[in-house]
Formats: sequence, C-alpha cells, structure tokens
Amino acid sequence: MVGALALGVVAGVLTEEPVKANNPDVFNPGMIISNELFYEPSTMTLAEIQTFLEQKGASCNDATCLKNYRGPAISQTPDRYCQAVEGGTLSAAEMIYRVANACSINPQVILVILQKEQSLLTTTSEWGHKAAMGYGCPDGLPCAGQYAGLFTQIYWGSRQFQIYRQRPELYARKVGVPQEIQYHPDKACGSQTVTIENSATLGLYLYTPYVPNAAKLAGAPDKCSSNGNYNFWNFYKSWFGNPLGGEGSMAMDDRLAAISALGAKVGNTPCLPKATECSQQYQNGAVYWSKSYGAWEVIGSAYQKLQAAGGVSSMGYPVGALGPVAVGSGNPGAGKTPTINAQQFAGGLVVVDGGTSYAVKWPEKGEADLERGLLFGAADGSIKTGAATALKDTDGIDRIPLTAVARGDVSGDGEINLTDLVKVGRHLAGKESLDGVYLQAGDVLRSGQVDLTSLVRIGRHLAGKETL
Repeated sequence: MVGALALGVVAGVLTEEPVKANNPDVFNPGMIISNELFYEPSTMTLAEIQTFLEQKGASCNDATCLKNYRGPAISQTPDRYCQAVEGGTLSAAEMIYRVANACSINPQVILVILQKEQSLLTTTSEWGHKAAMGYGCPDGLPCAGQYAGLFTQIYWGSRQFQIYRQRPELYARKVGVPQEIQYHPDKACGSQTVTIENSATLGLYLYTPYVPNAAKLAGAPDKCSSNGNYNFWNFYKSWFGNPLGGEGSMAMDDRLAAISALGAKVGNTPCLPKATECSQQYQNGAVYWSKSYGAWEVIGSAYQKLQAAGGVSSMGYPVGALGPVAVGSGNPGAGKTPTINAQQFAGGLVVVDGGTSYAVKWPEKGEADLERGLLFGAADGSIKTGAATALKDTDGIDRIPLTAVARGDVSGDGEINLTDLVKVGRHLAGKESLDGVYLQAGDVLRSGQVDLTSLVRIGRHLAGKETL
C-alpha cells in the first residue's frame, strides 16, 4: 500500500493471507527484483495478459473478476513519468497493458502487486477494485477517494514507481546506503539493516516499507511478520521465474564479475527470462549470451572488428573467449601446430594477433577444421581434394590457408567416380595406401577410418542411391 502524497512514507501490507516460504535462502532483501525486469514493459502481450488472468482466475465467475471485467478508464496526458494513455471502456488486461507500456513498468509487476495487495487475480470484491494496487491507502487510514477504481489504481500506482525511480532525492531511503527497515509497523518488532542495491527494490520499500523477519522466511510467520515484499518476491518467482533475471541475465552477471576491461555500462538491454540470446553494451565492448554457447565478453579490438563485420547478426554469437586458436597446415606430418590469437563465433572468427586484426566467416559450403588446416566439403566440383584454399576475411583477403578435402574424392580430381571406388578398394585390400588428405577424403562418414562402409557409400553414390 502507498500513501497518496508524493513525499509520504508508505504503508505496510498486513491483510494478505500468509504465503509459505519458497526457498527462503534465495530471498535477498537488498535486491528483490532486478531493474531490467521491473522496468521492462515488453514481457507480455495483451493476449498473454488476458490468458494469464483467465488461468489465475479460473474459479472466479463474477463479472468483476479481472478476467471478465470491463470498466471505465480515464485518458491520461503525458508527463515526465508516463506517456499518454488512451481511455475508454477497457478490459482489465487492456488497462494493465496500456499502463505498463505508458509508464515503462513490467506488466508482470502490476499483476503481482494486484495479487499481493488485494488477491485480485484469484478472487474479487468491490473493495478490491477500489484499492487494487493499494495506492492512496496508508496504514490505519481510509483510502483516498479520488484514487478509487481499477484503472485509476493501476495508473497511479504504476506511475508512482517511476517517481521513485526518477526523483530519489525526494525520499530518505537511498540506494547503496545501509539503513534500518522495520519488520512491522510496530517498532517494537525491530528492524534489519539493509543495503538496497537498485532503484526497483528501493521503490518496493518506499511503497511497502517492511522487510520479512526470520519467522516469515522460515515459513512460520509470527505477530511481527509482514507479508508485502516477501509476497511480491514469492508471487513473482512462482509465476514468472527468478525476479533477478532470466538464465542469460544471470550468466552475463557471472561473466561480468571477473571482467574490469569492459568499462561502464552503455544503456540498459534487459535479458528476459524467455530469451535465448541477449547482450549488453559497455564502453569498451559487450557481453553476449546465447543458450547454445553461454556468456562471453568481446572487448577492444575484437569488438571493433566484430562490429565492422556486421556484429553478431552477421558473425553469430561468441562460442568462447579471445585466446589461442590452433591453425594447422593441412599436413599431419608438418610438426607442431601453430596458433593465432582469435575469438570464435558461431559464424566465423575474429583474429586479433599482434598488430593484425580481421574477421573471417565460416565458408557457406563446407566445414573448416582449423586445427588440422582442412576444409571439408562435398565433391560437387567446388573443391578438389589436395587443392590449396584459404578462409578469406570480410574484405576478401586470403587469411587462413587450408587444404581441401572433398568427401569421396580420393583421387583429387574434384568428383566421385569409378577411380575413387577402385582406389578405396585397393586401400582396403592392402594393394595401395591412401594417406594425408586423400585418406581423409576416403573417410566419407568422418568416423576416423576408411573401411568397408566407406566403399559401400561411394558405390551407392555412383549408383545414384545416395549423395555424399
């Protein structure tokens, strides 16, 4: 609940039903939810909000149930905290969606507050609509009548969180400063020293200024337990996942903890729980995360070259950190494999080696095996086994020499024919020996050996029964 005055200290939540602790050791009073999630309005579409209301309100059949409700919404003009909101007769989902986007608040946050304040997602009541988000309803005092009504509550309650965010000088509580937060409106219940870590958590404490005590966290609340901020965390975690962010956000934070060379963050790009790829820019580079390859930083010259090559939309996401990459000569007997300093991406390689930097993309046809210095491909006339080739950089310059291996082309003429079948047969019979890249060409399955299966597959290719 929150008082209507912008400078007013807000009230606690004492009327919700107790919620059993859910992994209480995870609850962090200094960061209840990340800024990235709290202020991200794009987490749900209008249809997804309506579906969520229907799921949570499955047992509610009254016309005032949020899933069924349609009511008046007063148009709001834009100000520094929210953009304009078009009014009308709207569904509850439309109200939530429009306000979330206008005030840059996660609609999931609005849904959670509606539930933790008045249990509106699962039940309904006339009073519940009037005080839906607890805005203008200080502890021990009547709610301010001018803020009564579902839309009014959603709009002014959401707008208030932007005031907390944009005008922190108005409030005594600050981010980054150890401060006492009471367990309960009764001061005799005591308090806890909390260092609030971000503006989203600061807003929650300004809206509901109590921290759960040990009894609440242990699942056995006592007379000094308050529910509000614990319930916010618990509902959010149960319904939408980790309130500190999705898998990518956590992975990038872990990676960032060991890096200082990136510099300050540039802007804010949230990594939402459903994301499979995301990134965050910094002064000297970026951290990229993908579900396939994890989180990796790209810094300095490597980042500049990546951007010049079209960024991750062109090169793909990084698969590892900048470091030594083996580049063989294509000749297994050439001795020690040299290395270059490079960073691998799903679609290519960025090399930063001494004073040289360039980006190469993986070939559109074939597969490069850098460590062995080979380019594997089909014997379709585009490459010939044993031919010298190279990976070109994005400017068209030959950079990394490779030796071509066309599957099945053991004779090196660029095609699969009877000669290749005979040569593989003679190799198996011990009458001649395939070696080097020609032995690699005979290993049509890349199994590590030339065997009877290789002979059969080449024969089937020649018979038109399969294509290598």
